[in-house]
Formats: sequence, C-alpha cells, structure tokens
Amino acid sequence: MLTLLTLLAQVPAGPDGGGGGAPFLVGGGCMLVWIVLIIAVLVVWVWALIDAIQNPGLTSNERIIWVLVILLTSWLGAVLYFLIGRKRKAAA
Repeated sequence: MLTLLTLLAQVPAGPDGGGGGAPFLVGGGCMLVWIVLIIAVLVVWVWALIDAIQNPGLTSNERIIWVLVILLTSWLGAVLYFLIGRKRKAAA
C-alpha cells in the first residue's frame, strides 16, 4: 500500500492542477485485466494441446493435424479443437 501511495505521489498533476492518480489507477487496472486474459488464453491453449495429444478417439493422423492446427493458429485452433475435435473423444 505504501508503494502505491508513493507512486501516486510521483504522478504529475493534471491540467487543472489536481492530482493525477486516477489515470494511473485506471491504466493499472486495464493492465491487470490484460494479464488475466492472456493467462486464461494460454491455459486454454495448453489444455487443448495436451487434450489433442492424449485423445484416444483420434487416429494418429488426426492427432498430428489437430496438434499442428493448435500450434499454428494459437487460441483460434484451441477453440476449433474444443468445438469440433474434442467431440470425437466422447463418441469413441
């Protein structure tokens, strides 16, 4: 808390002469949201990759294709795998 107050005290005053702490807090909050979103996307991506590798419902060729799709298209490939490729696991 003391560090936050120290940082706020160093923020220059706004154009009206008031404190400039509000933009700092808003910017820091936005950064926290981005960090949480990036971590969530990374977790989903790794989960899809591991699931595609271990899915017994896929043939070896399908497994290679899904792993390549997930690796090359990042989060979009992971979403596609969960929507299309993972259903085969339950059916097998």
